[in-house]
Amino acid sequence: MNTNRSRRRTVNRKRAVIYALILTAGLLIIFLLGSGTIAASAGQKEKEVYYTSVRIESGDSLWSLAKKYAPEYADIKAYVDTLKEVNQIRRDDRLVPGQILIIPYYQ
Repeated sequence: MNTNRSRRRTVNRKRAVIYALILTAGLLIIFLLGSGTIAASAGQKEKEVYYTSVRIESGDSLWSLAKKYAPEYADIKAYVDTLKEVNQIRRDDRLVPGQILIIPYYQ
């Protein structure tokens, strides 16, 4: 009977060691991936987002506003999507003269 207990203890210890090794390897991988992301983003200077408001005039469109306010490196369509999201504009909404829109810009 002692032999069976001894075998079970040995098997349980081996399992515990294997689980500990797997957990350690997983945590190490997560740590290395996380530190690589932080190191990569630390080299880039993040631009701060500011907001201003604009009163819509006759003839204004999201595209014309995007061309005016989007950063020079930005995709105009992506910036139009940002304007829609920030101002909660659906696809079929029309801009109305006098309407106020929030415009994000970067510095």
